[in-house]
Amino acid sequence: MDISENLKSATAFAKDKNFDSAIELLQQVLPSMAIQAGYPYSSYTKIIPYFQKAQRYSEVELYCEAVLIPLVKRDCKKLLGINLRKLL
Repeated sequence: MDISENLKSATAFAKDKNFDSAIELLQQVLPSMAIQAGYPYSSYTKIIPYFQKAQRYSEVELYCEAVLIPLVKRDCKKLLGINLRKLL
């Protein structure tokens, strides 16, 4: 299954209120998105409300800091060819 199909599947899980499955699928897909690069921020951040709706509040901040932010930086660096440290 490709990335776009996985994103749609994660959305379908969330619509069925199966947030844990949506989170698990997105956690597998997001690294591939960063490698390929060019995905909109909304594709990366859609996992955040799923954590909240699954009442996994203690995990979401750590996940964002440890995983999500580095993946978005990697995507930007690959896509734009820039050094984000200079911008941040």
